Amino acid sequence: MSSIYHPDKWTLIVPRMPKSITDLCGILLSEDKYHVIDDPIKIWPELPMQLVGNRILTNCALPTGHLTSIVSSRLTHPLFDQTDWLIRLRSTIQQLQNTTVQVVRETAGNDLIRAACEVYEQPWLDVSIIETRSCLSAAFRVLIEDNALADDRFCIGKILLAADTPPLTDRHSGVPIRDQWSFYTSDNVFVLNNSGQGNIQSLVQYWLHKTQPVLSSDVKVADLPCWYKNGEYLSHFTRAIDGPYSGESQTEWYKKLVALDPHSFHTVERVLFKIVYEKKLKASSAMIRGGYTMIAFTAVPLNQWSELRKFRSHKRRWDFSPYGICINKNWLSKKVTKVQYGNADTWQVLTEAQKPYFQSKGERIDWTVEQEFRHKGDLDLSAIPREDAIVFVETDSDREFIQPFSPWPVHAFENLINIPEVHPVL
Repeated sequence: MSSIYHPDKWTLIVPRMPKSITDLCGILLSEDKYHVIDDPIKIWPELPMQLVGNRILTNCALPTGHLTSIVSSRLTHPLFDQTDWLIRLRSTIQQLQNTTVQVVRETAGNDLIRAACEVYEQPWLDVSIIETRSCLSAAFRVLIEDNALADDRFCIGKILLAADTPPLTDRHSGVPIRDQWSFYTSDNVFVLNNSGQGNIQSLVQYWLHKTQPVLSSDVKVADLPCWYKNGEYLSHFTRAIDGPYSGESQTEWYKKLVALDPHSFHTVERVLFKIVYEKKLKASSAMIRGGYTMIAFTAVPLNQWSELRKFRSHKRRWDFSPYGICINKNWLSKKVTKVQYGNADTWQVLTEAQKPYFQSKGERIDWTVEQEFRHKGDLDLSAIPREDAIVFVETDSDREFIQPFSPWPVHAFENLINIPEVHPVL
């Protein structure tokens, strides 16, 4: 008896480990929820006859619609240095619609592709290719895991190709079947990285009609959207925070600070990074009459900020700092309200619903120049499409650090204010 253990979840007892590929298929068919796919050509019309004669098993009702694969040449380590590759993977997964991704085990980057499907809620198929020299025990463990109990919530099922025959064709001689499967069976194949001289290159050359290279997601200033060029946006600028984050107590922050915890250093770039990574703007009641928790935006175009940038010593902060986010006004229009500027008399006549959007005109300082809009409570940014927001930072090094974590393009502030003016077509 062999025990296959999944920590904290279940223990599955199987009668024995398989001794051959035939034995493995027999166990799956007799003791698990697998069945043979009788007519694979109906599902994958381009599948070679050599594979059709082999055993293709599944434990699910296979999707009849569009199939996608995401492939790559071998990744180098450490993986945390592969930010360009990870950005391409994320952008590819996020653009997919009405398709199922096939993820073939033991191919380059397959673990990361599976993880991306789970993070971005993309349905996927878990494909295992078992060849004569494959490790049967490892494959067996993968195949009998119960997806309903595992962490793979968006995996719709497993496929097993028991490929114990010679190579498929002379055309791809020496290319593993696990690499060939994606090209034979998918409608589209996205290539995240191609070394130009390996297995992926030979497959791409033959399957050009279904191959889609994935380019870097860097966006040039010339590609800025019309809403930005036309000034149809609101901006939220961030500042260094000389104190705790929203939701963090003063005592908690002091303890982190004296321990020199890097998370206690709330510099302006780290504050912006936190916003981008969490995809959330957190409301604050600071400087808001009545104690309402609000988020401030300004309608002042970025190219006018240099005139307004000042250090407010009484507040220990900069106004109009070159770190923040611009958001298409169309996306924000129903979520924000224009501030009503006034004095003490104005406040007295406002309704309770109007008071969160009140701002004193000021006596020594004219606050009306901020052209402020407000949002009540925290604002979830995760639904903002990539094309409807721009993150801005002061330096190129900040841009290079934040961009891999941002779903929106990141630009240096100076590049955003030094762009050609948009002239109407006469």
